[in-house]
Amino acid sequence: MNAITTTRQDNEGPFFLFVWFQAIINFFRLIFNTSGRDLRALYRYIRCKRFLAKCERNNLTVPSLFQVNVRKHPYKPCFLYENQVWTFQDVEDLSNRVANCFIQQGFLPGDEVALFMENKPEFVAFWLGLSKIGIVTALINTNQRLQALAHSITVVKSKAIIFGSELLDDRLFYIYTSGTTGLPKAAIIKHSRFIWLGTCTRWMLNMPDNEIYYTSLPLYHSAAGLIFVCQAVVHGDTVALRRKFSASKFWEDCITFNATVAQYIGETCRYLMAQPVQPEEKQHRVSTVIGNGLRPALWTSFCERFQIKKVGEFYGSSEGNANIINTNSTTGAVGFISRIIPSIYPVTLIKVDEATGEPIRNKDGICVKCKPGEPGEFVGKIIRNDPVRNFDGYVNKQATMKKVAKNVFSMGDLAFLSGDLMVMDENGYIYFKDRTGDTFRWKGENVSTMEVEAAISQVLGLTDCVAYGVVIPGTEGRAGMGAIIDIKCTIDFDTFAQNLKKLLPLYAMPIFLRIVKNLESTGTYKFKKINLQHEGYDLKVVKDPLYYLNTKTVKYTPLDEDVYQKILSRKMRF
Repeated sequence: MNAITTTRQDNEGPFFLFVWFQAIINFFRLIFNTSGRDLRALYRYIRCKRFLAKCERNNLTVPSLFQVNVRKHPYKPCFLYENQVWTFQDVEDLSNRVANCFIQQGFLPGDEVALFMENKPEFVAFWLGLSKIGIVTALINTNQRLQALAHSITVVKSKAIIFGSELLDDRLFYIYTSGTTGLPKAAIIKHSRFIWLGTCTRWMLNMPDNEIYYTSLPLYHSAAGLIFVCQAVVHGDTVALRRKFSASKFWEDCITFNATVAQYIGETCRYLMAQPVQPEEKQHRVSTVIGNGLRPALWTSFCERFQIKKVGEFYGSSEGNANIINTNSTTGAVGFISRIIPSIYPVTLIKVDEATGEPIRNKDGICVKCKPGEPGEFVGKIIRNDPVRNFDGYVNKQATMKKVAKNVFSMGDLAFLSGDLMVMDENGYIYFKDRTGDTFRWKGENVSTMEVEAAISQVLGLTDCVAYGVVIPGTEGRAGMGAIIDIKCTIDFDTFAQNLKKLLPLYAMPIFLRIVKNLESTGTYKFKKINLQHEGYDLKVVKDPLYYLNTKTVKYTPLDEDVYQKILSRKMRF
């Protein structure tokens, strides 16, 4: 027995020495691979924080920063739109007229006004003018219909609708995000957040001055309306606008406006790649693209075809503090976390229960952090009175608390829950995996499953149903799918589609329908979605009747083997 024990101890010594030696090698390899990246990012991050501190110290709001640019170069183009050129002085003049008009109408600081307008320079001039007199603008999604539209206008107690301040802590405007309650949530955007997100995007990517930024994304979302507009309003560059995205006109626009930087989302990249080759795609001056959702499978071919040198892929939300950016165009990454000095920017991935979405905790009640290769929810530590780390939340306080978790990094702390699953590699690069909870992303928009379920139930007379997202090969995000109880097969699908169209924007309408006899529920009477989501619209697995939405005719048609194979072979577009 002693001989066996001695032999085991003799073997364990060299083994532990080997493990220790390997750990040392891995650590130095990590330093070699990431220290340069981390130090450059740290320098840029400190620069951003110093700029924001200067703004706070001098009470510089967004309007006051804009007026600095007006004085500096009044006749420089601020916005390019169709055949119009709006100088900084033009925008200043209109914003002043807007401010004076609302003062004369008796509006006071703190009042709220809804702005329902498509992309154009007037969109920015209106909220900018209102912010000069302390009025908070609610930027309404122009795709919204009926109940969702009425909710967005009334949830912030708007005193007026536009169709067609002293401290940096003041609210600038509201941006609407998908709501887990089924209706949009008004996210609070303060002056400091507007300045921070736009400035960080600019400086973390090391963007030079005097670029011309082109966007065709909606200004009521933060990607265009905050990050790109900030480049003009705060930093004095020129931004070119298009009313709506057009794949066939994209590069032509870039040439017309002489753009050097363009904005994208994953869907727009796929549409551009699907276009026939045209001379304009080689004749533009765009060298940098900024956005989110460019998948690894398209990344290299997209850059090679359109001669793109830098991709500023980022991840973030309008309201959250868990925001990161890919500073060196690493293929597929949405950003990175420093594995050498992670405390500098306290964001991380935590393990969550696949079925419930709830954080998994250790024996002490602290959330369990993910190791490289393990998927987890992306979270950001909340630090009160720090404009970079604070979570301003939503107008609805209850909705705000649902996005906050306790005891995440340590006992007693708070963190923002992004609702998105990511995975990290050995060097700290972060890759998007999926959304959690009751939302999915389709056509560049966040869709609330509860809003879809409520609309279906309303159209069909309180019929039980569930909605969830499913993957379609060759597309970005997840397409909507609904499972509906219809025991007697009484649904008139033409009437159903037309009535549903009145309640939901087209991107929120389910692409697939599954007609079932019953829905499995939990002990608390909530319908289970996981099995339905895994089975999707697979004809080999699902024996229930399936239908798909023809997006051109807006009609539901039975899903047969021929259509199913076209979907799998990417020959059908949705």
